[in-house]
Amino acid sequence: MEEHENRSLEERLSELEQQVQAQGRELRVVIQHLDGVTGGQVAEAGHGSGQERWRGPVLDQPEDAGDSGEGRLGMPPGLQRLRNGEWWFNKIGIGLLLFGAAFLFKFSIDQNWITPPVRVGIGLSLGALLVLLGLRVYGERRAFSQVLLGGGIGVFYISGYAAFQLYALVPYAVAFAFMVSVTLLAFLLCFRQQGISLAHIGTAGGLGTPFILYDGAGSVGGLVLYTSLILTGACAIYLFKGWFSLLLTAFAGTWMVYFAGFSGLIYGPESGYLQHRPVMQLGTTFAWVVLALATAGREVLRARNPHRWQRPEPGALARLFFADEVLWSSVPAHVLSVAAPLVALWFTQEIWRLEAETLGWVSLGGVVFYAIVALLVCRLENGGRVHYTQAITALLLATLALVFLLDGDVLLLAIAAEAAVLHHLSRRTADRILSVLAHVLSLWVIGWIFARLLDGVLALALGSGVAHQTGGIPVFNLS
Repeated sequence: MEEHENRSLEERLSELEQQVQAQGRELRVVIQHLDGVTGGQVAEAGHGSGQERWRGPVLDQPEDAGDSGEGRLGMPPGLQRLRNGEWWFNKIGIGLLLFGAAFLFKFSIDQNWITPPVRVGIGLSLGALLVLLGLRVYGERRAFSQVLLGGGIGVFYISGYAAFQLYALVPYAVAFAFMVSVTLLAFLLCFRQQGISLAHIGTAGGLGTPFILYDGAGSVGGLVLYTSLILTGACAIYLFKGWFSLLLTAFAGTWMVYFAGFSGLIYGPESGYLQHRPVMQLGTTFAWVVLALATAGREVLRARNPHRWQRPEPGALARLFFADEVLWSSVPAHVLSVAAPLVALWFTQEIWRLEAETLGWVSLGGVVFYAIVALLVCRLENGGRVHYTQAITALLLATLALVFLLDGDVLLLAIAAEAAVLHHLSRRTADRILSVLAHVLSLWVIGWIFARLLDGVLALALGSGVAHQTGGIPVFNLS
């Protein structure tokens, strides 16, 4: 019986060895096949199957490299793209098209060749022609298609601006509806044509529409509502596509719009600070929530299902500044996730002109909120780092709360205690970010103590006798 079992075990091991050898041979064949495929073909296949990955130092031909048939190049990806003529044409082509359209309008105005309605009609026709041509050549020349589509969207924006601001051919409602339609068209095309440039143009044009069509009237409430809709659309595209540069455009553009509208630069100080503070705070809170959900939500979804929520192919700048795929795709999004509540807190203080103590309690509320979010996300994600980002955000808000609520010696001791705790945690967990934060706080404490000692020495040198008056150590009894 034992001999039969031993024989059976030996047979199983033999079969397993044969299977492993066969799989190894198949894997070598697949690797040799991939090595013989050009970078453009690999990118094309990965784009369709969802299995494309950037492999760090092993660089493939970029997707927009045209049909030259070149294989891999042993050089950095940024330099590889700089050698490609179509890459340059793709980047500067949209700008040249927009410049040419603007010059055409200006030249026709100066020469009085055609009437204003005809000028606008020419602009609309040119934009429609560029969009149709871009759709036509998409299957063969994707990079050139993106140039045409982006140029067509830009010409539409210029035509809408000219029809309303330069010639007053249409009322504000019609011009605004047209600009919103152009923004929606850009968003739809970016989904259909996989064009990140279209998403950028649509987001920037959409956020700039209230200022492009500004005629001296308007309301902060309308600005908040419209900006919130554009931000939601851009973040939805980021959630599905993972284009970090689009999230950065939406982040920077939204806060710039709110800064211009809330500070009274556009609608005047009375319509900003005195009458619409609740609406302004609502817009600030909504922007913070949407940006936080977009950045954290996609990372959670990707951690739970990496095949469905894959990272997109990095661009030239990402390849130049980041060493691997994880850094370029995760770190910038996590940084914006931390920055969003800090910017929202600053806007809250500017809207309500809060005292330091009140702002400190608001920061403590943020600490509690982000601590709870970190605990919940830790249970939802599967080996991700989103909960860690929320915890770091809570830590930063806690430090700000200490600064706002405390002062003098108590604040110094509190910051020193926090630095000591962070040093201990960083050593236990070997965490670099905690170590950096701990060193920053330590340098802050050391600089503070040094400044107090220096002030005490200077006071004694000038004969003020501060140390004798207080009867204590200058560091803790300088007041």
